[in-house]
Amino acid sequence: MALDTIIDKLTPCLIDTTTGDILPTVFSLATKNELTAVSNEGWAFDWCAASLEKTNIYKLLIKGDETIQGLIATEVFRGAVYVNLLESAPHNRGKNKQYEGVGGHLFAIVMRLSVSIGFGGYIFFDAKNLSL
Repeated sequence: MALDTIIDKLTPCLIDTTTGDILPTVFSLATKNELTAVSNEGWAFDWCAASLEKTNIYKLLIKGDETIQGLIATEVFRGAVYVNLLESAPHNRGKNKQYEGVGGHLFAIVMRLSVSIGFGGYIFFDAKNLSL
C-alpha cells in the first residue's frame, strides 16, 4: 500500500489549495467514535486496529471545523515519542488535495508532545519504503 502523506509545505497553518487562504489549526486526542467513523470514509489505515490500542491518536483540525484533516498515532518509548502511524485525510492527498501542510503539522504535534514531556523534541518512526 502506498502512502500519500508527504511534508508538502512547512506552514504556520494549513493552506487552502483553491483559495490560498491560511487557516489556523488545533489538535486533540481523537475519540473511539471519531476513529470508527473515519474507517468508513476512505482512509487507508484501520485506525481502530488492535495494534494501535496502546497509542494516543491525535487528530488535526482547522479551528472551528470538526472535519479531521489528519491523524497521528504516538507512543512514549525509551526517552522519545514513537510515531506508529500517520495519515492525511483522503481529501488532503494527491494532486487535488484540499489543504497543504497536513504532514508537517502532524509531525509538529508529536514534536510538541515530546518537548512537553521532557524529551526535547526527540521522536522516531519506522521509514516505509514505497514501490514506485
